[in-house]
Amino acid sequence: MWSLGEPLLISRTPGQAIDAATLFDLVKLAFGAVAGAGALVALVVDYRRQRVDEDGALRDATRLHTERFTTAESQRASPPPSPSSATHPQPYASAVFTH
Repeated sequence: MWSLGEPLLISRTPGQAIDAATLFDLVKLAFGAVAGAGALVALVVDYRRQRVDEDGALRDATRLHTERFTTAESQRASPPPSPSSATHPQPYASAVFTH
């Protein structure tokens, strides 16, 4: 309780009013406690945001890998192009046979 300003309040007698210096010290103490709590909340929020961003990046990398694998697998499963159409395109082949 000492850190919460108890010595400032106990040092006065029961009927005595709080002077300006003591009140100012109590206000500084209260602002310090609120600022410390706010800083702690900001740290926790930033930590959580960082973890969420990292998880999102990992999710995107996994999705990209899955898409690439799916595309490669679908290309592997499709029939290969015929070699005759690749080596002799149709316009040239028809020109050779028409003469």
